[in-house]
Amino acid sequence: MASAVRRLSPVLRQLPIRKPTTASRPLQCQCLLLRSFTTSSQQLSGHNKWSKIRHEKGAADKKRSQLHGAMAKLLTLYSKLYGSDPQFNPLLVRTVAEAKKGGMAKDKIEAAIARGQGRSTTGNQLKKFTFEAMFPPDIAVIVEAEGENTARLVQDLNLIAKKSKAKPAAAKFFFKRMGRAVFEPPENKAEQRSFDKALDLAVEAGAEEIDEDDGGNFVVWSDPELVNKICETVGLKVLSADIVWTPEEETKSKLNSDTKDLQNLVEMLAALREYPDVLGVYSNVSRGNVTDEEWAAVAENLDN
Repeated sequence: MASAVRRLSPVLRQLPIRKPTTASRPLQCQCLLLRSFTTSSQQLSGHNKWSKIRHEKGAADKKRSQLHGAMAKLLTLYSKLYGSDPQFNPLLVRTVAEAKKGGMAKDKIEAAIARGQGRSTTGNQLKKFTFEAMFPPDIAVIVEAEGENTARLVQDLNLIAKKSKAKPAAAKFFFKRMGRAVFEPPENKAEQRSFDKALDLAVEAGAEEIDEDDGGNFVVWSDPELVNKICETVGLKVLSADIVWTPEEETKSKLNSDTKDLQNLVEMLAALREYPDVLGVYSNVSRGNVTDEEWAAVAENLDN
């Protein structure tokens, strides 16, 4: 029998292999592939919801950061003008309370008060530094900063500028130095008389010009050395007092809608403004034919 099988093996290998019939195979479901005939992209509702939340959170964080920055400047100002001891500085006490209510961290409050005394929270003396840069084609930028480590400060500011295609370069000749003090306006007519007298005192103390800003506050311009004297003389609530770089009229650079790298400019100014050791950011840029939204993005990051 075995020999018979061996003789048949070559024959069996040549026979065609029979595949199972349809009846012998398990039934398979043939599903139709349905195509969508819409031409618009489909987005998941969850994705849209998260994008909206992220956008709203980003806007809220930005607003909070701006508020904390404004509070820090007030804390520094009141500490500088009236001292860091709360017992003799009611304005400082009130501003600290407002800062805490606004969610400002304790260490940032302490740092702002210490800065008003020209030192860090560790007691080290702060060193002032002026950073200059040019953004193409002819936009000048000046940054006033103050910190313990000026070498690190210079390195960081250089990095921010270069990242946005700006170059460190001399820019002071585009500006002039001016003292600027901003005072809260009178709340009612009864206070107007004493307010007018205070402004007269400001002129006598050396004020060169008095303007009104968009918020109705009064802005007093003077020689840089007379800012503190004016603040102490007029007896009004001081909202800010600093020495700023104001661009010369003939050196202003108009920002037009076709200006290249507008987004880079906005990102650079925002990064400089948010840097912890930066006191002020100034530029000779002026509004050309850009949209309200585009100009607001630039102006909100400038201190001049």
